[in-house]
Order: sequence, then C-alpha cells, then structure tokens
Amino acid sequence: MVYLCQNILRNIFVNMLAVNELVATLITVVAFVALALLFVKKDNYFKVRCKNKSCITYIITFTLILGIINLFPFNISITITTLSVIVKMLFVGLMEELIFRGCVYKICQEKWGDRKAIVFSSILFGVIHIINILNDDIIMIVLQMVYATSIGVVFAILIYKKQGIILSVLAHAIINITANLGATEIIYKEIIFAVMCVFFAIIMTYRFDLFKKNK
Repeated sequence: MVYLCQNILRNIFVNMLAVNELVATLITVVAFVALALLFVKKDNYFKVRCKNKSCITYIITFTLILGIINLFPFNISITITTLSVIVKMLFVGLMEELIFRGCVYKICQEKWGDRKAIVFSSILFGVIHIINILNDDIIMIVLQMVYATSIGVVFAILIYKKQGIILSVLAHAIINITANLGATEIIYKEIIFAVMCVFFAIIMTYRFDLFKKNK
C-alpha cells in the first residue's frame, strides 16, 4: 500500500515535474518516513530488546520460511535493478512498520489496550491491501489480505512483547525484498505463503497468551 502511494508520488515528480527518477524516489521516501516519525515515540519503539528469546526465535524462523517461499525456484540474478529493489523495499518496510506498528498500534493501545490494538492494526494492515486490486485479480487480492493481516499479527506481537520496531522493520524488509526478487503471480506459492502466515499468527497468539481476559 505504502509502496503504491510512494510510486504514485514518484511518478508525479518524474512525469509532471521532470525530476530525476532517483531523486524523486529519495524525496518521496524521505517524506513518508518523516511524516510517520512525527507520530511515533521513538524512545518506545526504536530500542532493540532481545530478552525474550522465544519471541526472537519465532520471528527469525517466520522470516526465513517466508523468504525461502518467496525466492523459490531460486533463479535470482543480481543486477542494478535488483539492488534498487532491495533499497526501495528496505524503505517500504520501515514506512509501513512506522505507520501500522508505530502510529496505528500506539493510538489503539492507548484507547483499548494491547489485544485490541493487535487485532485492529493487523486487520487494517490486511484490508488496506485491497488497493492492489488495480494490479491483481480478486483471488490474489484475497490471499494478500489474509497473509498481510497474519503478518500484521506477528509483527504487532513483537511490539506487544516490547522487542522494538527494528526487528519488525528488518523482517518486513526481508519478506518484501524476497517477494520482489522471486517469481511472482504463482498461485500455489501465494497459497502456501498465506497458510504459513496464518499458522505463525495462530501459534504466536496462543504462545504469548493474547486470549487471556486480563489483556
């Protein structure tokens, strides 16, 4: 979603204002990050805490499995375009985490508590992917919404367990990078990807007792 909005603004700069493409990309990325940072309390979210080894193990395993699924069948060639995608996806991961696990989660947490913050921020993150209907068919969009919501749950749990936003930014970036480098629009890959995301969201939800009444 953020990637699409950033691309739209970048295209405006390039096509209507005749700005160099690289410069336009940097301007729009910096603008999005700066806007998101205005709403995030950096002292709460940018400290990396690795005290919860179980949580760290889950997120590393989760990221590796999704990365492998994305890259299959492993016919990657490193080019300038590839490097450009990597840099761009790093920024996309940062921006989306600042918005959804930073701004949205924090606002919901202050109003309704952690459990509802996890649910609402994750559902919003999933539903917002409907904007991709401009580029994909309905089945792919539904799968994207399912796995985006599940990924949102996993990343929100990191914030809930006070692991800091850096871990979710890195995991998000790796997932995005591998998704853009691997073969795309393969339905069975999307289904497997969605199933794994839902599986990890359910396992982590129960593992960290998010259904307890006092949450």
